[in-house]
Amino acid sequence: PANKEVMIRSIQMQDRDFESATAGCRVGLAVKGATIEELKRGAIFSTPDAAKVDTKFTLRFTKNRFYQEVKKGVFHGTIGMQSIPVTITEIYDHTITIETEKPVGYTTNDTFILLDLNAKKLHHIGNGIVS
Repeated sequence: PANKEVMIRSIQMQDRDFESATAGCRVGLAVKGATIEELKRGAIFSTPDAAKVDTKFTLRFTKNRFYQEVKKGVFHGTIGMQSIPVTITEIYDHTITIETEKPVGYTTNDTFILLDLNAKKLHHIGNGIVS
């Protein structure tokens, strides 16, 4: 989400050096051009055009069939390893628009999971694909 250019000097998995790593791999990285404070949970390292950063998202949304009505308001969203407060600003048939206070890193077709952390029973509102 920092939208900053850095250089990955080396990648290690299980104490062995690798040229690349895919999503889901547990890696150690030697990073040049960023501080520890800038590397937060959910940071995305990619080539310049592979990932995007934004604060407004339109989602093809599928509501959890056991959740009551989806309403506008402040909820919680997760995308990848990022977990942030989100505001539902628009609701259409199978499309919703959400906004975040801080920039969020994502790739096309990533899935946002929307949660109502204040609900007494069911917290999972539904999920949506970034379009």
